[in-house]
Amino acid sequence: MNVTTILTAPIQSFSSLARFYARFHGSCCSLLAIELFALIGFASRRSAGIFVAVLLFTLFTYVVLTVLLHTQREERLRALQATFPDASYALHMAIKLAEQEESLYSNRFPLCPILSEKLRNILYWKTFFRMRELSIQAGITHLVHRIQTNPLDSYLHIELANAYEQLAFLYLPSQSSLRWIPRAYTSSSMQKKCLHACERAIEELSIAQTQSPSIEICAKIGALYRLQGLNQKEIFSLQTLLQQDPSHAPSQFRLGLLYFMHGRHAEGLQLYALLHQTHPQEAKVLIEHYDSCTF
Repeated sequence: MNVTTILTAPIQSFSSLARFYARFHGSCCSLLAIELFALIGFASRRSAGIFVAVLLFTLFTYVVLTVLLHTQREERLRALQATFPDASYALHMAIKLAEQEESLYSNRFPLCPILSEKLRNILYWKTFFRMRELSIQAGITHLVHRIQTNPLDSYLHIELANAYEQLAFLYLPSQSSLRWIPRAYTSSSMQKKCLHACERAIEELSIAQTQSPSIEICAKIGALYRLQGLNQKEIFSLQTLLQQDPSHAPSQFRLGLLYFMHGRHAEGLQLYALLHQTHPQEAKVLIEHYDSCTF
C-alpha cells in the first residue's frame, strides 16, 4: 500500500475537522454581526438594553467555546497522527497538506478572490498550520529515535536535516501558497523558530558531510545560511563547494553575487570570467550586480 493511499483517510478527517472549526467561527461571527446590526438599526431606547445584553451574552459564549475548542483541537490533531501505521508517515502528511493547501480550501467567493483569501486565512489557517507543524515535529522525533539506534548512519542525519529544513520553510511567509500572509508570520517567535530549525538542519548536514562528503550536502548548507541571512558563512560554504567542484555554475554565480554585494570585486570578476566561458547568459546577469555593495 503506497503513502498516498494510507494518508487519504487522515487528510479527509483533517479536512472535515478544519471545516468544522471554520463553520463554527463563521457562524458565530455572522450571528454577532446580525445582532450588532439589529442593535444599531432597530433598537429603541427601551429595547436597547435587551439588545446589548443579548450581544454580550453571545460574545461571552463565543469566547468560552473558542477556548474549549482550541484545547480540543490540539488533542484531535494529535489523535489524527495516531492513525498512522508508524511515525514515519508524519512527514509525508505534512508534505501532502502543503501540496493540497489550495484544494482543501475551495474558493467560495470566485468574484472576489481577495476577500475569499482573507476569509480562508481567518477561518482555516491556524488549524492547517498547526497540523503541518505537529506532523513535521512528529517526523523529527521519529528520526531522532532512529539516529539514537544507529548514530553513524549519514543517510539518517540527512533525512533529519531535510525534516528540519521543511520545518524552517513552514515558518517562512515566502513559502506559503497563500496570497494574503497572516500576521503571525511576521512575529519574532516565528522568526526565532525558523532560525532554530535552520541551525538544527545545518548541524545535521555538517555531521553527514563529515561522514560522507558530497557537493549536494555542501550546497544545502550554503542555501540554509542564505535563508538565515548569514552571508559570510554562505561564502565560506560556497568556497568549500567550489574547491570540490570548480565548475559548479550555480555556486559560481551565487558566490560571485555575494562578492559583488560585499565589495570584493576582484574575486567576483574572477568568477564572472569562469562563468562567462561556460554560461554566458548567467554571467551577463551576474555582472549587472557589479558594485552593488551598500554602505
